[in-house]
Amino acid sequence: MAGQLIQVATSTVSSPIGTVTLTGINSDDVYMLTMNNVIQTTGTVYVIRVQVGGADQTGSHYNKVGKRLSAGGAFGNVGDTNITWYYPDNNTQTNPYGAIHYIFNANNSGEYTFFTTEAVNSNNSQGYQGGGVYKQASQVDGISILAYGTAPGDGVFSSGTFTLYKVV
Repeated sequence: MAGQLIQVATSTVSSPIGTVTLTGINSDDVYMLTMNNVIQTTGTVYVIRVQVGGADQTGSHYNKVGKRLSAGGAFGNVGDTNITWYYPDNNTQTNPYGAIHYIFNANNSGEYTFFTTEAVNSNNSQGYQGGGVYKQASQVDGISILAYGTAPGDGVFSSGTFTLYKVV
């Protein structure tokens, strides 16, 4: 990664919403998604789905692995295969949190899309570091971030800024 960021899309949540969608992935560059001061009033985690042709990809084609970090001393390995979304394992309910996700190969129709994630939850001193993959060679053009209650998008984001950058 060279180091220059070009803002592609941003969304600031100012009223309750279950899903934030950012589009504009249109090259083979690395992309970076930042999430700042996000608060969920319902739901305990957020999930990410890629978009192809403007539609969320909901098939069981996502894998993830990572490490849950806690100031309370409880560290844990987490992982899932063949799930219908990518998610960092980070409890977020009513606590402001932030994350940086790097997205690789997204717009390359001959490659899988990979993610790396670093996330932190400020109120409960919990963090997450890990990565994942969308296991379909496809031309991803956007991403959706969904507040998860009992299903993707049925939770509620009450605030936060979500920004997608191209790294050139």
